[in-house]
Amino acid sequence: MPTTTALDRLAAGLDQLLARAELDALGEWWALEAPAHPLLTKTTAQLVAEALHADPATGPADAVPVPDLPGRWRAALPHWIHHHLGTRPRLAIPAHHHLLLTSRALERTGWAATGARDRTLTGRRCILGAQHLLHSLGYGDLATIETAGRHIQRALAEMRQGDQPYWVWNDKPHVHPGLVHHVLGQAARLAQGD
Repeated sequence: MPTTTALDRLAAGLDQLLARAELDALGEWWALEAPAHPLLTKTTAQLVAEALHADPATGPADAVPVPDLPGRWRAALPHWIHHHLGTRPRLAIPAHHHLLLTSRALERTGWAATGARDRTLTGRRCILGAQHLLHSLGYGDLATIETAGRHIQRALAEMRQGDQPYWVWNDKPHVHPGLVHHVLGQAARLAQGD
């Protein structure tokens, strides 16, 4: 049976542990909610939002829309079914948003070298297949896809990936998901610069 002093030490250690946990929680709150410096009156979150030219309540003014992307199994369905599943009006988006959404769609559904198809039987998609998925969900129009495609071609040329169309490049043996996302990110930066 533990002695009274051992129990006292255990209780004191527990008190110190709880106090540290409370300080850690306070520190996390302080980092977000407290002013960045005692002479400032804005919180860190407000300063970051201001630096990004954004309203802290709404986020950046040029924020990419966050679509309700299907998971891999629903993504395996044909495009025409996606078009009829939702009744949302078509959302006009710029090419750089479309490219970022294409990358998100590939993260969600999985990327694949699909040959002559848009998707695999399990719903993984190539770049063009992800673009078609976004179109069938109401994000952008055919002109957006064409403009985004030109930026992908520019990115491939700048990265010395060859001069073949991106839907052909997608199936080359050296292409992998990381490279695909890198190309899409570069293409989005090029599109935003135009």
